[in-house]
Amino acid sequence: RLFARDRMRGDARLASALEAARLAGDLGAMEIAVENFNAWYDRRERRIREGAQRNREGAQRNREGAQRNREDEQRIREGEQRIREGEQRIREGGLERERALLLRQAALKFDGETGARLAALLGGVADPERLGRIAELVIRCGDGEDFLAQAAEAGAANGSAS
Repeated sequence: RLFARDRMRGDARLASALEAARLAGDLGAMEIAVENFNAWYDRRERRIREGAQRNREGAQRNREGAQRNREDEQRIREGEQRIREGEQRIREGGLERERALLLRQAALKFDGETGARLAALLGGVADPERLGRIAELVIRCGDGEDFLAQAAEAGAANGSAS
């Protein structure tokens, strides 16, 4: 619509310049008027094409930016997953060390058989609080059988997570 309005203005200017030149009988002025109109029209067309090209280039940059954003978001999600996995491995490693320490303490205080039987009870325990309660029993109990019975009550025999 804007282009059509500009074209009409240009046409009106040309018509008015041509009419003035015709009335004056000046053929040279008529040629100049046509040349001026053609130059104006060419400039206008070039600006429109350049604007369209800039729009296409901008749209392409937007698409590329959106793609980079999607890739960045994916890398962030992958990084967060690796962090969660690392934290889980740290927790598991800490629990394994806690279990190993508890087994060594039970074997030292009572005997190797008590330590081996405790290992079977602790197999699936993944709760640090349960392990802490059982560790306290190593100190409180006087013999291995009493210790194993109380350890089973404290949750070692119940299995994994709380």
